[in-house]
Amino acid sequence: GMTWVEPTYRGRGLSRLIYKARIAWARDAGLRRILVGHRTGNEPSRRAMLAHGFRPVGSRPHHWPDGAVADHVDYELNL
Repeated sequence: GMTWVEPTYRGRGLSRLIYKARIAWARDAGLRRILVGHRTGNEPSRRAMLAHGFRPVGSRPHHWPDGAVADHVDYELNL
């Protein structure tokens, strides 16, 4: 699924809570890695992913729902 934190609520630790819960769920479910990504230029998402241990593993062209064509940057976290 996707996550969006309204700009008004950013900087309050919400993404930290979301990532912490999702990573814990994945571990409890026995998953060994998590793959996530974002549109090129999404700096808040990039910072959140890096802060939670995800590492970039590549990018690929993507057609976004708003009609834009921009790279989708992929990240991985090995659990």
